[in-house]
Amino acid sequence: MKEIDKCEEKFNKIMEVLNKLESDIEEFNKVKKYINDIDNYYQSDEFLKDFDDTSINSKYAILSEDGVWNMFEKIDDLQSEFNDIVDEIYDYE
Repeated sequence: MKEIDKCEEKFNKIMEVLNKLESDIEEFNKVKKYINDIDNYYQSDEFLKDFDDTSINSKYAILSEDGVWNMFEKIDDLQSEFNDIVDEIYDYE
C-alpha cells in the first residue's frame, strides 16, 4: 500500500471522528443549559427535602449521593482530556 493511500485512510478516519465529535458538541450545547438548572436545584432547600423523602429518594438518580457530583466531575475530566489532546496535537507540529 502506498503512503498516500495509508494517509488517505487515516485522514478519512480523522474526519469521521471529527464530524461525530462536532455533532456530539452540538448536542451537548443543546442540553448544557440544564446544568445550571440542576446545580440550582441541587443547592436548594427543595433538593434537601426531596433527598430526605425516603419514598422518592431511590427513584431519582439526581438524588443519589454522588450523581450530580459525578456529572460535574465528568465534565471536568472531559475538558481536561480535550485540552490534553489539543495540546498534544499542537506540540506535535
